[in-house]
Order: sequence, then C-alpha cells, then structure tokens
Amino acid sequence: MSATYLVFVYGTLRKDESNNKVLADARLVAEEAWTSGRLYSTTSYYPVLEKYESGAVYGELYEVTKDKLEELDIVRRIYR
Repeated sequence: MSATYLVFVYGTLRKDESNNKVLADARLVAEEAWTSGRLYSTTSYYPVLEKYESGAVYGELYEVTKDKLEELDIVRRIYR
C-alpha cells in the first residue's frame, strides 16, 4: 500500500472552488478544519499561509498520494 499524506487547503483549492479539480481524486477527510496561522497577500494574488500561534485559518483536510503531493507542490511553485 502506498503512503498517503494529509494536506490542509484553503481558498480556491476547497470544495466547490475553482481549483478544487486538482484534488478530484483525493479523499476529503474534513470539510471543516482549522489550523494555526495567518494568511497574507503576495504579489502573485494568491494568499500564503504562515504558521502563527495566535491566529487560525479555516479550510479543508485532504488525504493525498505522494504523486498528488508532488503535483500540488508544482502548482504552488507556479503561483508563487
């Protein structure tokens, strides 16, 4: 059995949002999830999540394969 990873997503990667198609073959573990951190704007328009103890960010939790994790990393680098 291949390894899987849990990935927290927010914004357009969430269910019913424009970029969720990237996660079409991933398993949605939690539709309502929170993580410590804060979002801030970048010059590429897309927000970035920064680990921050006193903040909280709402999103979803997905279980993905190693291949999907690598694909998400490539997408992240494009929009950096």
